[in-house]
Amino acid sequence: MSRRKRKCSTRFSLFSFQDIITCLMGIMLLLTLMICLQVTDKPTRSSEEVQKRSTEMQADVLSLQAEMSDLERQVSENTAVLESGALSNQTLLREKQQAISAAQAAAERELLVMLQQSMNSAETLNSTKSAAETKRQSSEASIAQLIQEASRQEKSIQQMLEGRRVVYNRYVGSASACWIIEVTSDTNIKAAQIGRKQVPLTFSSVNEVLQWTRERHREGSEFLLLLKPGASLAIDRLPGTLREEGIAHGYDLLGQDQTALDPVTGADVL
Repeated sequence: MSRRKRKCSTRFSLFSFQDIITCLMGIMLLLTLMICLQVTDKPTRSSEEVQKRSTEMQADVLSLQAEMSDLERQVSENTAVLESGALSNQTLLREKQQAISAAQAAAERELLVMLQQSMNSAETLNSTKSAAETKRQSSEASIAQLIQEASRQEKSIQQMLEGRRVVYNRYVGSASACWIIEVTSDTNIKAAQIGRKQVPLTFSSVNEVLQWTRERHREGSEFLLLLKPGASLAIDRLPGTLREEGIAHGYDLLGQDQTALDPVTGADVL
């Protein structure tokens, strides 16, 4: 019994070919669309460029027209001058030259006036600056002096509060001048008039004080001796000599750390 032979055959498929054709058609379609877009876009860009170029050309034309108008005006003016015979008229040329010279001279005068005003302004500024600087220095000096005076008064008041500064007043009916003679030591003696702001006089010996006292006594002055423990020789000589010579005086004792005379105001209170 014979068997039938199987037919071995391979089936043919067109699916791959269809896929390729489909992809190719899609690509062609996309390319066609892109080309259409470029074709439709180019006239737009070209029209914009043409519009811009046209605007620029119109502006150039207007500028050229303005320049031509200016040139025509200048030509007309020059023609009028030529037709009037100004170039051959010496009088007209001379008058025109004089007018130009007068305008130039006026401009120079105005410039000189401006320069003079500028110089005056600079001098005024320098003068004002110098005056302000002088005033500032004077104010600073006055303020420094006031501060120094306030410090001195504060120190004097502090000495009074602590009992180291003693104040004496001239009694009614005394002579025209009453002097305080403060004897700190035999070589440190000071004198100042009561009620007068002055720097105290300084003496370095008892003999100097006696000589000065005799001269003031002849002028009608009186004296107050303030003796401190450190002036042994002055304590022995001054009161006795003044008493023997009939010089009006009084005396008082002070502690070695006490004083009745300010270095600046003397026997005055402040």
